[in-house]
Amino acid sequence: LSILATRMSAPHVSALEFCIADDASSASSKDRWVDGEDVSASDQIPDYYAHSSAELMQHRGLFRNTDHLRFHRARMAGPAMILGNGPSLRGFDFKRLERFDVFGMNAAYRFWHEIEWYPQYYSCLDTVVGLSHQAEISELIHNADRYGIRLFLLRQNLIEALGPLGRSEKVLNFDQLKHYVSLFQAPTVTTGSHTAAWAAVLGYREIFMLGIDCNYVERVDGAQDVGVGTELEIVEEKDNPNYFFDGYQKKGDRFNVPNPGRDIHMSSWREVAALVESAGCRILNAN
Repeated sequence: LSILATRMSAPHVSALEFCIADDASSASSKDRWVDGEDVSASDQIPDYYAHSSAELMQHRGLFRNTDHLRFHRARMAGPAMILGNGPSLRGFDFKRLERFDVFGMNAAYRFWHEIEWYPQYYSCLDTVVGLSHQAEISELIHNADRYGIRLFLLRQNLIEALGPLGRSEKVLNFDQLKHYVSLFQAPTVTTGSHTAAWAAVLGYREIFMLGIDCNYVERVDGAQDVGVGTELEIVEEKDNPNYFFDGYQKKGDRFNVPNPGRDIHMSSWREVAALVESAGCRILNAN
């Protein structure tokens, strides 16, 4: 649209009328639209950005760090619940979560369909699991308004596989955001830990965990190696002690060994905890 406006000689208006900016950033933005000049952006937030509560950021200006935006600084009303899929959640009454904004993840949608209940946020950050559940995640996005799901946090490979649906305004690209959002930069990525970081990014300051046990059987009965790194596939459906309901995994599902070589899940929580707590959030384990 900016290119079209330039070609049609539309009037130019300073970004200062609409967002926090400065002359250098405005010049950079205009040069890159008109001439295609590549000016290196900076992660350093200028003082006047850092102390603002801007809702808008100058597109293609000099500053690419979005931590100053109100989106990342707002304090959400009420607590958030990060709903894991561990066995400690078995038998839980999901109606007890009515006063929370809930973050759910991965293949728990199979249980949600059974009880006709859905969280407000959905995440899947395992690149193998995401593609394995592409059709079902597509269905969740397509019916998000009916289910009451506000946003999805997904990986780049799944978003590309989803095609036009992956460009929905409800879908956030973790692989893009992690470069600019400091709370996403804990090096060990798991869906659970970085979903807690996502809650903090969205502005929740009280965050509770439920069903996050970090206690895995590494190789469950009925799963076999597929010959690609740590990837496994369910070839026979058997009782799985890692999850809170029977049928969490079905024949054909692909996933990774939970902790190949080291305690990945506990490490990821410790890394995220340090970042989230430094942002003024409180995380409590409600198991």
